[in-house]
Amino acid sequence: APALAGLLAELSPRAWHRQLDADLNACFAATTVEPQGLARVTAETLLLKQGGFDGSAAALEAMGGDPLWLAFLSRCVNVSGEMEARLNAVRAALLAAEDMEGEALR
Repeated sequence: APALAGLLAELSPRAWHRQLDADLNACFAATTVEPQGLARVTAETLLLKQGGFDGSAAALEAMGGDPLWLAFLSRCVNVSGEMEARLNAVRAALLAAEDMEGEALR
């Protein structure tokens, strides 16, 4: 797994690919791989995978059920400005969802 992780870390994907997603997940699952080395390529892969983020509950739910998103968010420090913008949009959507939920309870 460390050899694969080293190769993956050098990639600059231009489109989402199912095999790259699976390989990244396999590397995150391996205890011998340092996840931070995969932060950049994982961020790029996730941005390509999801495309635009509309802030909908469905988009948030899809992210929350995606093993690669969960691995990235729990095991990496983000190094991508583009991903930081996406994470800010996600945070805003989560706060808006909380506000709407709070309003519904009142």
